[in-house]
Amino acid sequence: MKKESVFSALLKSAGLILLFYAVMYLALFLGQQVIAFCLGAKGVPAEELKEALEKTILQLNYEIMLLFALLFVGLVLLIYRKSWGEATGFRKLSGGGIVSSLLMGFGGYLLAIFLINLSAMFPAFVQSQEDYLEMEEALQTSGGNLWIEMLYVAVLCPIVEELLFRGLILHKLCRVMPASVAIGLSGAAFALVHGNLYQLAFTLPMGIFLGFLVYRFRSIWASILFHAAFNFTNYPLRIAEQFGLSMESAEAGVMQLLLWGFCLLCLIAGIVLLRRSLPEKPAAAPVFPSETATQFYQGEAMAAPEFIIVGLGNPGDKYAATRHNCGFMAVDYIALRENVTIKNARFHALVGEITLGGRKGLLMKPTTFMNLSGDAVREAAAFYRIPPERVLVIFDDINFRPGLMRIRADGSAGGHNGIKSVIARLGSEAFPRVKIGIGSPAPGMELMHHVLGKPPAEEQDALLSVMEDVYDTTRLFAAGDLPAAMARFNGKK
Repeated sequence: MKKESVFSALLKSAGLILLFYAVMYLALFLGQQVIAFCLGAKGVPAEELKEALEKTILQLNYEIMLLFALLFVGLVLLIYRKSWGEATGFRKLSGGGIVSSLLMGFGGYLLAIFLINLSAMFPAFVQSQEDYLEMEEALQTSGGNLWIEMLYVAVLCPIVEELLFRGLILHKLCRVMPASVAIGLSGAAFALVHGNLYQLAFTLPMGIFLGFLVYRFRSIWASILFHAAFNFTNYPLRIAEQFGLSMESAEAGVMQLLLWGFCLLCLIAGIVLLRRSLPEKPAAAPVFPSETATQFYQGEAMAAPEFIIVGLGNPGDKYAATRHNCGFMAVDYIALRENVTIKNARFHALVGEITLGGRKGLLMKPTTFMNLSGDAVREAAAFYRIPPERVLVIFDDINFRPGLMRIRADGSAGGHNGIKSVIARLGSEAFPRVKIGIGSPAPGMELMHHVLGKPPAEEQDALLSVMEDVYDTTRLFAAGDLPAAMARFNGKK
């Protein structure tokens, strides 16, 4: 992996913000040219053209911003088309993550009101608030389309801003600095880009919290949903006004209280659900690896390993003795035979140093769930510059009876979600793997229930009986003689 300095990451982040502004001004320029052409075609007198142009631009402000959003997302897609998911952070989000992010977004409206009122203690903030509200009033009274405004503010704006600040910039900074520093810097940039003290009062803490959400959920969908829900809370009263509700009426006051009550309930429910739905806390490493990040990992420093042995499984006591955790069992057995402790948290995994045949290696048990195992493998392999052929992956396989082991130098995923993730994150199928048979499901049993089930006593004995062969395989692998292991064990009955 190419080494990147902190200065380089900061410079690239600044370049992305400049690109953001450049596209925005390009959209404004194009909008002005089209509007001026249309006004001229309508025969507006030259002396009235400037005033008419300003009024029309104000009226079509959000249409122009829609153009900006489409141009920016299209440009980012063009630039990062080969690494879209990795560079931007668009990854699948759990159901709990979706609901808690939305609830926290609605609840954040109340916190923003509190922070705005708190900032009113400072005259500079008050003046900034007056200027901002004056601008907002001009936009609202310009005759613009409320539904177009909502489409931009509550849908496209969250996507664009989160793509930039919690996608591209945060992930870029996390390569070269601790996550806490990267989250703070991306949050500060998010607040400053809004360009006024009034919004700074709540966009700074909001930006930091959004960075925390993305770091923990490992998906910017969490911050997009929060941002969208937060922005939408500005519109229920305006929608009601669109349908004839007077803002001076008692009904409007009641509706405002109901909105605040709804947001308070969302805040409480969001906090409770967020605590339950957050994935296991990542290691103290950055989201992405870097050669300058060693100092931020937990545990003592270790000499650079020459190989990695990874056991696949699901973290937590709930899955500890299930068939799907054969990889974890194998790594634990290897650690036991070599008197190695696997406890340090690095690379989104529990790791331990091991020496086999005089060569240093790394034992790994990813702390992500099975379908994200590749995240941990990629980070460790990229950090230590270990090629795929020196990464041995141990996992369960339903195609072999319990206690049967097969070794492969490479190959496809064969339907195994953990191997799919490793292949996707390493960008290669050319890594060796050890398959431990767990047998196929009984007739009528779903595959998920089989692999996440605990094997009966006779199957447990069969699985334990093959662990010594797995251990011997790893010794031959460390010595660089995987073909010998394949010749010795693949024909074993």
